[in-house]
Amino acid sequence: MKILIAILIVVAVVVIFMLVRKQNPVVNQQVATHRKSTDGTSKPLLKQFGNLTLSDFVQHPVWVNCHVIAYGKPWYNETDEETFRPWDGNIPADPAETMFLVRAQLTLADGTEYDGFITPQQGPSEPDLGIIQPYLFAKSGKALSFWFGMFEPSKKEIYRFYEELGKNADQVFPMRFRALEGLAKGIVEGTIPGFCRRGKNNEIIVEK
Repeated sequence: MKILIAILIVVAVVVIFMLVRKQNPVVNQQVATHRKSTDGTSKPLLKQFGNLTLSDFVQHPVWVNCHVIAYGKPWYNETDEETFRPWDGNIPADPAETMFLVRAQLTLADGTEYDGFITPQQGPSEPDLGIIQPYLFAKSGKALSFWFGMFEPSKKEIYRFYEELGKNADQVFPMRFRALEGLAKGIVEGTIPGFCRRGKNNEIIVEK
């Protein structure tokens, strides 16, 4: 009799568990790489450049720019020049195909290491920071840049950078960067001498 009661209790618990699970399905913790587009068709996970985080690069170490490679896709109108998606093609990614962002490691002059990302550059040639444009993820999660294009960085911007890291210029520069092993072809490592911009005669101007 006791055995029969025990069996009935186990069956009841299983039934209750199945009913609860049906009403509250478990959510998959892994971020999906495909979602529904506005017209109901499947589309990849899309993110704007400025919204990419370290977590995105941990889950998907290589991201590809959508604006050229996705031309003709049903969801193309949902993208612009700054839209990226996880790369599902061949690894290492080839910068000759299009623009990629790949996870990288950056090492400060004092040896401190940070996660970040770079844009692989086609070779063979000298590393061009205007193309590679390394980004560093601070402990706060903020993505910090070193390339300012044609614009001179303000003293306030430089101060905030050092404040974010809690370090001075000698502790930070020169900084080394390198994409994680095997993620991309081309030029994926180099040195950052300071805050860089391009001068009127195409020369690189460095400030600290």
